[in-house]
Amino acid sequence: MLPLPIRVLRDAVIVMLFIVLGGWVGQAPYATDAADPLMVDVFRAVFGTIGFAVAAYFAPSKRPLQMTLALLVIWLMAGLTIALGGGHAASWFMILIFLPIMAVLGGGLASLVERLARE
Repeated sequence: MLPLPIRVLRDAVIVMLFIVLGGWVGQAPYATDAADPLMVDVFRAVFGTIGFAVAAYFAPSKRPLQMTLALLVIWLMAGLTIALGGGHAASWFMILIFLPIMAVLGGGLASLVERLARE
């Protein structure tokens, strides 16, 4: 089994990849037109929740600790993106409201999948 910091980074990368994929999927129907920001954010939230579910499925032991640490790493990576000129500071604080919701829903989804797989 991998050490905890490596597992946390793995989970953070998984979730970030799903969030980026959600942004791409949300922008795809608009082609060259300006994408609806609300629609893109909805897709990012849905794909982020799926990403947390995948990461939580890989973390059956110490799941709450590992998901909390992954959430903090994701929040700090988003802060780094904003510091490098990729957004507004207010959105960074808004992310802190939605990331725990996505993590709880994703963790619950992973627990449900595990329970259904056992039956």
